[in-house]
Amino acid sequence: MLTCPKCQAGLEKRSSDNGIFWHCTSCDGRAATLPLLRRSVQPEFLRALWVSANQGTSAAHCRCPFCNRPMAEVPATGVSGEFFLDVCTSCHLVWFDLQEFQALPQKPPPTVEAELPADAREKLALLKVECIRERAESGWEGHGAAPAEWWQWLPAVLGMPVETASAATRIRPWATWGLAILIAAISILAFFDLENAVERFGLIPAQYGRYGG
Repeated sequence: MLTCPKCQAGLEKRSSDNGIFWHCTSCDGRAATLPLLRRSVQPEFLRALWVSANQGTSAAHCRCPFCNRPMAEVPATGVSGEFFLDVCTSCHLVWFDLQEFQALPQKPPPTVEAELPADAREKLALLKVECIRERAESGWEGHGAAPAEWWQWLPAVLGMPVETASAATRIRPWATWGLAILIAAISILAFFDLENAVERFGLIPAQYGRYGG
């Protein structure tokens, strides 16, 4: 059983909105961990308290109810002036004498944003719906549309992809067009003497390096 470090009476486990602490019914002292205190006490106060506890050399007046090690006596300034707190750096525990816990500087309450009027909320909802509709239309624009040019129907019928509503090219692909015309012309000429063309330019595995490969 945990005992009070001041009067040696038994400590009772209590629960609050912020968590669990231990209370002495005899002297009205209490022990609370730093994680519990961080939920309600100003962080600057706890930071300074922890630094002073690790650097303090003051004589210990009580022992930690958990590990029984000497606790550091640290000066602190609360809402009612200066007082001394007992801190165990091993257990991250703070002991509060009578009325010391109530003197801690509390965090400011969270700011609550003013709720919008009903008509403003309705307009905001309609605006969000309109934005979603516009994004959906812009994302699907042109999807499923038929080819714009007659010559695009041929690859479309053959199952090949056809780009629609594409941006106009800034530079004409003369090199690509020229290479395609050259290949087509050579292929057409080869058909007039196909046997000789195949014999001269056909791929022979044993002579893969002829004509430069």
